[in-house]
Amino acid sequence: MCQSLSVRPHLFTVCNIRHESVMFILMNYKDKISNLTTINVMSIKRNQLDRV
Repeated sequence: MCQSLSVRPHLFTVCNIRHESVMFILMNYKDKISNLTTINVMSIKRNQLDRV
């Protein structure tokens, strides 16, 4: 049994993995994404400050 997990802009196809581990992986993935986004926002703000 395969399950497609859509996390934009990525699409995961998960086969033969327990639901708990899938959720665990997804949660970690989302944490990394949010951390990256935070870092990007910080650097963008820093760049804007440098320009002023």
